[in-house]
Amino acid sequence: MVSALCLVAIAVALALTQSCSTTKSLAEGESRLAKNEIKVENDKRFKTGEIEPYIKQKPNSSFIFGWNPFLCVYNWSGHSNSFFARISRKLGTAPVVFDSTQISPSVDNIIRHLEYLGYYGSTVEASVKTNRKVSKVKYNVTLGKQYTINGIRYVLPESGVLDEDFCADTNKVLVKKGQYLSESLLEEESRRSSTYFRKHGYYSLTKNNYFFSADTLTTPGEAFLEYRINEYTRNETTKDAVPFRKFYFNEIGINYPDNLKIREKVLRDLNLIHPGDMYDETVVNRTYSRYSALNILSSVNVAVKQSDTASVNADISLSASKIQGFKLNIEASSNSSGLLGISPGLSFYHKNIFHGGEVLNLNFTGNFQFKPNSSTSSTELGVSAGIKFPKFIFVPVQRFKKAVPSTEIKASYNYQNRPEYTRNIISYSFGYSGSYKKLHFQFNPTQLNVVRIYDMNQDFLETISSNIFLTSSYYDHFDFGAGGTIYYTTCTDVNPKRSYHYFKFQFNEAGNFLSLFNPLLPKNSATGKHSIW
Repeated sequence: MVSALCLVAIAVALALTQSCSTTKSLAEGESRLAKNEIKVENDKRFKTGEIEPYIKQKPNSSFIFGWNPFLCVYNWSGHSNSFFARISRKLGTAPVVFDSTQISPSVDNIIRHLEYLGYYGSTVEASVKTNRKVSKVKYNVTLGKQYTINGIRYVLPESGVLDEDFCADTNKVLVKKGQYLSESLLEEESRRSSTYFRKHGYYSLTKNNYFFSADTLTTPGEAFLEYRINEYTRNETTKDAVPFRKFYFNEIGINYPDNLKIREKVLRDLNLIHPGDMYDETVVNRTYSRYSALNILSSVNVAVKQSDTASVNADISLSASKIQGFKLNIEASSNSSGLLGISPGLSFYHKNIFHGGEVLNLNFTGNFQFKPNSSTSSTELGVSAGIKFPKFIFVPVQRFKKAVPSTEIKASYNYQNRPEYTRNIISYSFGYSGSYKKLHFQFNPTQLNVVRIYDMNQDFLETISSNIFLTSSYYDHFDFGAGGTIYYTTCTDVNPKRSYHYFKFQFNEAGNFLSLFNPLLPKNSATGKHSIW
């Protein structure tokens, strides 16, 4: 019997495969771009993913062994304009029509990017193979010559204003003797070094003040690099030079609309920019992040402008978001056992409940199920509340020089009345959460979970007895303790373009605090356990 079913499944799969065409909708003379292949001839270790994004035309994405079922759905329409054909085009994915004019720009893009990576004089040859309206493009890449940096000469402004700070940073310079020369390396160093100087008062210094020149003729295969910081930018001349100097904050303004009813102290405490302090770009960015963490604000802008030869003003502009609102949701359902259900839900939020940016959330839920012409029914009611404070309670905001951790208190109650049991669930937590670059944490010094069961059906309990974790949630218990989560990721992008790694550690502790009250609690002589009720 099993063998017969397998044969039927294989036959159906083969039939679908044979009937699935990915080129049926193409016009005469057109072909579908199925694949771009990159082969590096002289370096097997080179990661082709570095240059794949620079190919102009990309094929359709694939899901299963290079197959995209949505291509088949689209091509069911063929050249017809019937109702079914229009639906197929809407649900499916159109094939990428191969365009030969995109090959030459792709080759140029790859060569330019290889030069940016430090491969000079690279060659790329493209070839196309088309069979049954399916085209594949192959790019054969021969990497160009690389030059090793054999020495570096630093040239700073004659005024000497940068000398001390530059010398203190030399051990962090990315460009070093023995490395391969590349524009990408020099650009990265320009960003790093200019950021360092803007942290130390140099408001006007940017990556465009960095100039690099390399001598690749004196010694074959090697480059002598000149690393220069000029007082004019790359699109300026020496006539436009402005001497570098350290800047200091002068006037600081915090502007917000009248309808933003928030305590001024809350806004002042979040601000890290103070008059008389030396300009520091990091402080500006952290101030922006601290204000952006307030849910009551829809937009934050921190504008820094030069006010004098050695001072800047900071203008912090805040815009208020919608303060409060509610949402009503009703869902209907049915299941295979013939039960019909309705699930209403009501939620309410307020982003400034105590005029300090505190966020209040209230949720009311219900689930009512019944069976027509039967007394079988179930009722579930729930209420939950949470309040989030934009500060670390018990610790002044001024103690935090970066992001401010938030404090959150949550509580919920859930009542379930089913034919198999009646259950009450109570939960509570008090904790802190925060993020620092790639690290996220949540710590609950106190958390509570209470389950109280009535009228348990023993037949139902036996059906779930094989699953110890599921069974434990259908017994009375009172858990009081602490817990937390630590999460670290190598990529914080919303839509990562490359693979990344993350580490998550979670812990919970319960029972130790309650054991202090054992002498006051009744003890079951048979089990040796103490009871709360």
